Amino acid sequence: MKRISYSDDFILTDDRIADTVLEYAALLARSNGSDVFEIPAVDHDGHLTRASLLLGPASQLIAVDAGASPIELDVADTLDELAVRMNALARVPQVPFDDDTSSRADLDEV
Repeated sequence: MKRISYSDDFILTDDRIADTVLEYAALLARSNGSDVFEIPAVDHDGHLTRASLLLGPASQLIAVDAGASPIELDVADTLDELAVRMNALARVPQVPFDDDTSSRADLDEV
């Protein structure tokens, strides 16, 4: 089980889901896109639930091993859906990262 930190809260989910969510977030960031989708999760009381995530270019996620005993989550459909979305993004032109700061305003000069 992994804990995905998202904003000021976290989601506990299957390792495969957490890893795939991070990969999908990276693809979305490179394509300057965003998406909302649901993943299977465990709530703070240990109950099975579904969590809605909004991912976009500014999303900041961290996934860490939760050290929790594995809980059986139905992840097959979610992994399939994320794979479809990721494959569709692979065909979208990627926005190159511009690390040339010479064209940006110098805040000290403003």
